[in-house]
Amino acid sequence: MNAKDSTKKMICVLSLLLAASLFLGSQDFTIFTETISENGAAAAGSREQENVEADQTYPEDSGNANPTYPENSHSANPQQEVFPDSNVSENNACVGAGTPANPIHYCTKKDDGTDYTDFSYVYFGSYPQCEVTDSSTIAAIDNAIATAGTTADAGMDVWVNGTRYRRISKNDTNYNGHFDDMPASNGYRYFKWERIKWKVLNNDGSTLFVVADKAIDCKDYNDEYVSATWETSTIRDWLNDSFYGTAFSSSEQNAIIIQNVVNEDNPYYGGTEGGNNTSDKIYLLSIGEVANETYGFCSDYSTYSMSRRMKASDYANARGIWRSSSSAYEGNCWWWLRSPGGYSNDAAAVYSSGCVSRDGTLVINDIGGVCPALHINLSSGIWSMVDDGTSGEGGNGSKVVVCALSEGKIVKMEEAENIIEPKM
Repeated sequence: MNAKDSTKKMICVLSLLLAASLFLGSQDFTIFTETISENGAAAAGSREQENVEADQTYPEDSGNANPTYPENSHSANPQQEVFPDSNVSENNACVGAGTPANPIHYCTKKDDGTDYTDFSYVYFGSYPQCEVTDSSTIAAIDNAIATAGTTADAGMDVWVNGTRYRRISKNDTNYNGHFDDMPASNGYRYFKWERIKWKVLNNDGSTLFVVADKAIDCKDYNDEYVSATWETSTIRDWLNDSFYGTAFSSSEQNAIIIQNVVNEDNPYYGGTEGGNNTSDKIYLLSIGEVANETYGFCSDYSTYSMSRRMKASDYANARGIWRSSSSAYEGNCWWWLRSPGGYSNDAAAVYSSGCVSRDGTLVINDIGGVCPALHINLSSGIWSMVDDGTSGEGGNGSKVVVCALSEGKIVKMEEAENIIEPKM
């Protein structure tokens, strides 16, 4: 049943209840009504509205080791269309005892943004995301780092006032062309660690197959301009080592189920080899997976589908990710898939419009988004359907200094006595 039919049904039910209440009211009865057809109302009224128009641009894939961004790859004259308002639905409906529901995709296979998906979401792990601009908080972060007596880099984090922060410089970016989009303070930008929000692609009763709800970082698919498969890519190493060790606590790491990841050849452009299958804790989605309606995606790879559009975190943008400035897809990024592109030195991607680039872009393209996917043990109890508003525990993959106030001065936690919470 679509949203419009659900709304009509709800109106009919409410009308009947109203009539019944009037009748029973005349008999000195009182009727108490509760929310009716909650899921139908959510589908009809809670979809995030996004205004979309034309002027889509794409990352270049020209074979140049120093590409110019953003242009279309292997494709001339990308389709230009004007789109009306489009709909996205966030459905945190539960199955059984508070477990996430599988996605439902309402597919139109049109480029006008009329398709939408009811996704359930969970929070699991943490990562730097939103930018910090408050001067007092920035001062506290700087003081904490100075107290630590070490030089800040991309792996340098501090805990201040019970919250974890990351400070980065232009040297800590993957591509520094976007670092100055926001004014930096003393050459640095600051980000708060937050819970990672994941879309549930499948709940099979024992595991949750999830993908990040936004691009959480900016990375090349491979650091060198060479032929690369998912197995040999540097982005795979980063996800399963640095990211895994940094974003997840030991208990969260134990809840991640290692997967046998099938790496198929590119099914469209000469069968570019996908390489060997791999065993991964964390990976990227494939061309086939982002066109799988069971996972909540439009089955037509070429459709400018809402189901595949991704925003990017502030941190990812500062690190170099490209975000569309067009009125059609403002704020959307393009993000990597693990599948090979049209050539062995290309990797497939999803454009900001939501269409799948099967020919892909250069593996050294340094403005691409990273949207990790993984499988969580459903019975672990580590995941949550509600954001607890904390920075999580995180892992030990980065250098972390814990600071607090003691006698009015920010000091290392292990040096502090009679610790009180810093006032910022």
